[in-house]
Amino acid sequence: MLARALSQLQRRSPLTLRALGQQAGVSASFVSRVLSGERLPSWHITRVIATACGGDPADLQPLWNEARGLRPAEPAALGAALRGLLLADANPSAHQLSSRLDHTLSTHEICTILEGAYIPEWETLWRLVSALHGRPETIRPLWAAAIRSQLHSAAAGASCLPAGAFG
Repeated sequence: MLARALSQLQRRSPLTLRALGQQAGVSASFVSRVLSGERLPSWHITRVIATACGGDPADLQPLWNEARGLRPAEPAALGAALRGLLLADANPSAHQLSSRLDHTLSTHEICTILEGAYIPEWETLWRLVSALHGRPETIRPLWAAAIRSQLHSAAAGASCLPAGAFG
C-alpha cells in the first residue's frame, strides 16, 4: 500500500523520478523501485518524496509502519491510515466508495469517517477498508486504540462534573 500511495503522489506531481531522487539523495532508479514496491524506503526518503509531491507524510506514516511490520496504536493514526489508503486507491470520491459498498454507507457517513469525526463500529470500518483495497487486520489495532481513546475521553469528561451536579 505504501508504494501505491507514493506512486499516486508522484503521478499527481510534476516531478520526475530524477528530480525526486535528487531531493531524496538517491538515484532515479531507486525511486522507481520504491514506487513499484520492489524496495522499501527509509522513513526519511518516504517523507521527502511525500513532501516534494505535495502530500502529507503523516498520512503515509501508518502505511510505512505497516510495511515495516510496526503496529502503532496512537488514536490519531486511524485517520491518517484511512487517508493513506484513500491515497493509495487513487482518491476515489465518497460517492464511488458508497457505490462500492452497495450504498450501505452514505457519502456523508464515509466523509465523516475519513475526516476522523466519527469512529464507526468495527464491521462498518472493515467494509470501508476493504472497499479501499486495504487490509482490515492492519487497521483494527488503530481502530481499537481510537475507540479506547474515545471511551477514555468520555469517562474523563463524566468524572469532571462537580458533586453538586448529582443533586
